[in-house]
Amino acid sequence: MVERQLLEGALHNALREDEFVVELEVRPDRARVVIDSLVGVSIDDCVRVHQHLTSLKSTSWDGGVEVSSPGVGSFLVHPRQWETAVGRDIMLWTTDGCQLTGRLLAYAPRQQMIFLVRKAKNHRQSSALSLSIQQISKAKTVLA
Repeated sequence: MVERQLLEGALHNALREDEFVVELEVRPDRARVVIDSLVGVSIDDCVRVHQHLTSLKSTSWDGGVEVSSPGVGSFLVHPRQWETAVGRDIMLWTTDGCQLTGRLLAYAPRQQMIFLVRKAKNHRQSSALSLSIQQISKAKTVLA
């Protein structure tokens, strides 16, 4: 637990204001960090954060460190990732088992709602839909 707290504090200092942690996995032998930002994450961003975290190895952390960005088609797990997905095609699964695909029109963080346009299979009709984030079990962006 001490290592996790140490890494969380170090990440707070290593990340720019627009960057955020999507995933932090800490094991005795390594830490895996996935970072994202509203403008995307470059390899240089990952290297910068990695160098900051590996500087801890000489003090309190002995494990290896892996820093990456979410890959294409990764699940949206952080609320700020919904902002980056606006205007993109997404696939989501609702808590009642439905699978939906469409274009994410908007994300309303205060209301915890998304607004989606679904295209019918015949591509002639589309329908607008609003969903609460609590109704979504998982979601990811898809390539058009």
